[in-house]
Amino acid sequence: MTRHLTILALTLLAFAPSQGADEKRYVEAKHGKGELQYVNGVPVLIVEGTPEEIGEQFGVLALKPAKKPLIDNLDRYMKKSGWESAYPAMMRMAGFILPMFPESNQKEIIAASKASDVPRNVMIMTNAMPDLQKIGGCSTMVVESDRSKTKSPLFGRLLDWPPHENLSDFTLVTVFRQPKKNTVATVTFPIILGAISGMNDKGLSLTINEIKDAKDASPKSDLKGVPMLILFRQLLEECATLEEVEKKLNATRRTGYFLLTVCDKTGGCVFEVTTKNVVARKGTENVCFATNHSTVWTTWRRNCTK
Repeated sequence: MTRHLTILALTLLAFAPSQGADEKRYVEAKHGKGELQYVNGVPVLIVEGTPEEIGEQFGVLALKPAKKPLIDNLDRYMKKSGWESAYPAMMRMAGFILPMFPESNQKEIIAASKASDVPRNVMIMTNAMPDLQKIGGCSTMVVESDRSKTKSPLFGRLLDWPPHENLSDFTLVTVFRQPKKNTVATVTFPIILGAISGMNDKGLSLTINEIKDAKDASPKSDLKGVPMLILFRQLLEECATLEEVEKKLNATRRTGYFLLTVCDKTGGCVFEVTTKNVVARKGTENVCFATNHSTVWTTWRRNCTK
């Protein structure tokens, strides 16, 4: 796990804004089994134990420092992103959304909210944000071993979410250690308990690309599905290979459309996912890429007719 954590920390460092020691947004501290420390200038939060313990550690070590400068100004973020009119409805829906989360994640959210004084509905809403509102225009790429100078797969992503004042300054690596689950490291923000981008101790990495349209006549949403970011963390906690990810995706109800770029030790692919179907798309000439502007099924259909 140390190797994988180092890779994530170095990746984050390459894109993080330069800050002096007096500009650190987080305080190095311990709480219960959890600890926040800086690794090469990057904040790394390690949380461990039961869902309640993990939620409390996350709330004290990550949410509290971000509450006043960042989270309390969430309404400004919504206004700048053009979601001002949708924001109240999203908050009202939060109570109905909570049962969509697996029980363990519900416990984490409730404990994190209690420990940090961040309203529970804010926690629910932000962890279900991609399910409620499409956010950005990200890009991902996997270079296969045969085309890589390292002779191992290379996996990269560009996170292109709307900017919000000092949001990038609060980016951190969070490591989840739980009994009978893979250890998971995510590059995330202090209010996200799911996975936007992450890697586990089995060498599996994944990240999201959001999409709005599909051509398989599937419903755009399934309110009984697992919220996307929580589902992606589940995949990291339970899977080690592309085949296991595909099996888990097919066995789980999904809330909406998305592309999921995944890479294991042998290579990668993009899963084109709707509420009805899951299709694995491999790359061309040992390179596999995706953007938010891909339309599900068009690439798959073209490749299948060759």
